[in-house]
Amino acid sequence: GLLTLVFLCKSELDQEQTSYKELEDKLNQLKDSYNDLAKVREQLQQKLEITRTNKLPKDKCPLWVSFGPSCYYISSEVKTWEESRKDCQRRNSDLVIINSDEEQKFIMSLGKRVWLGLTDQDEENVWTWVDGTTLAKSYWYHPQPDNGGDEHIEEDCAELLNYNNDLLLTWNDKSCLKTNHWICETVS
Repeated sequence: GLLTLVFLCKSELDQEQTSYKELEDKLNQLKDSYNDLAKVREQLQQKLEITRTNKLPKDKCPLWVSFGPSCYYISSEVKTWEESRKDCQRRNSDLVIINSDEEQKFIMSLGKRVWLGLTDQDEENVWTWVDGTTLAKSYWYHPQPDNGGDEHIEEDCAELLNYNNDLLLTWNDKSCLKTNHWICETVS
């Protein structure tokens, strides 16, 4: 009887060792699968970051809106003019520069009150685009720019108002410390 008991115990021990070995093999397979998935996840995160920073080939406008030769990013949050500009620069672009009636109408069609890449912070009443060019053609809403009607008020940044029926008269000067949505532009 004792031999039978030892034989049964040995048989059960062999079965348990076999089960343990099978479980260990499955665990190793799962670890390998997990490591493979972790690599795929890392690759996807890198692709997502590339998309977020607009470092994709310039002939495409992924997650941006395309118009003419440019791609536009429209913010969903609000920030000051300087914070908005920094966000655009982080995306390898800058605040929007309006060069034509068509572009002005396109920006108006987006339906948001937004910061433009236009300021007179360096010299009062000398409006300059973020690329350093001086304003030539403008779309100011009458009687803008007016510094809020008070020479002691500083309204040095330009915004596009989205509620005027005349699409070519929609700009307003506003304090750069106020918040707005913004549009980034990059040439594709």
